[in-house]
Amino acid sequence: MDASLDRYRRALWASMEHLCVTESVERKFVAGVSIQFAVAVLLALLPFVLTGVIRAVVTAAPLGGAAVALGNSPLIARRDFVAPVRNLEAAATTIAASAGRSVTSASVNGSSSSSLT
Repeated sequence: MDASLDRYRRALWASMEHLCVTESVERKFVAGVSIQFAVAVLLALLPFVLTGVIRAVVTAAPLGGAAVALGNSPLIARRDFVAPVRNLEAAATTIAASAGRSVTSASVNGSSSSSLT
């Protein structure tokens, strides 16, 4: 399962590279909203253009695409939002721990300085 998910992630990021949206989170957001809007317009126009079984089949395609897009959202959010926040949290914890050691060693040495260096 992990191998196929990794292949899917690589394909997802390759498609975003092809669309030139990997430069920023804003571009990814705009691309996603644009795709959603295009699908909504398509679904709104289908009843005026197609009927019967053909309409049902053509309606299923954008709905399937919307389901795929829904699954892509957590993958993108984890990589672009969650991972950087976790990295920042780890760095802040390291800095805080280092600053805590400096304060502790200064008070043990009898220094009255409140400097964190």
